[in-house]
Amino acid sequence: MKVVAHIEEVLARHNGSDPSYLSSYLMKLLLAVGEGDANAYSVLADRAAENARKAGDWRRTRKYLAIKAQWLQRAGKADKADAAKIEAAETYVTEADLQEAAESPNYMLVVYNLDSAIKALRTVAGQAARVTELRKRLLSVQPFTLTQMSHIAVPLPDFTETVQKAIAAVSGKSFYEALVELSLISASPRVDQLRQLARDSAKDAPLSVTVAQTYGVWEDCGQDAGYEIGCRRK
Repeated sequence: MKVVAHIEEVLARHNGSDPSYLSSYLMKLLLAVGEGDANAYSVLADRAAENARKAGDWRRTRKYLAIKAQWLQRAGKADKADAAKIEAAETYVTEADLQEAAESPNYMLVVYNLDSAIKALRTVAGQAARVTELRKRLLSVQPFTLTQMSHIAVPLPDFTETVQKAIAAVSGKSFYEALVELSLISASPRVDQLRQLARDSAKDAPLSVTVAQTYGVWEDCGQDAGYEIGCRRK
């Protein structure tokens, strides 16, 4: 296949030395279609991981180690594949070490990386002791994250008039009559008003819409359906 041949030519040219993710993407393509020499590419992935490690790029290091594990698994070397997975998981610990030792430690990142290491190690057999060790460390540093959370004050509207109106509506009435009066104080909003409110909120807080898209596809919202909330879900 011409495409496979071209991918392999590019990989050979870089030989694990490209300072980006190009080789990782190309090897992922080969893995996806069942092409490539598993033994040769596990070595190449390891070389790329080592180059990333020397550059201090831990995310890229993990990426190549994960690909190395896949090649080793395909080559029938399950033990070595597990070793590569462990090596990848431990890069999270390295990041946590560096962040905790910094002049101004970022404990939120320390906790994130320790938690990520634990999750990764749980996918490999025989790592229970290491998981327990890291979990103890995680619990010991979690309290420090509270010191890095800043206070956020949100001004609230004045509800005095609304409260007075509610008090006047129920004064002198029985409990059940008061409930009826309270239910009639404000009319239920129309569907089109709710939809417009949701769209306005989406403009003010676009991240909430991005998260919502993960869980479903919206329709009946016009051309920008993929970026709207408050619409009918398919």
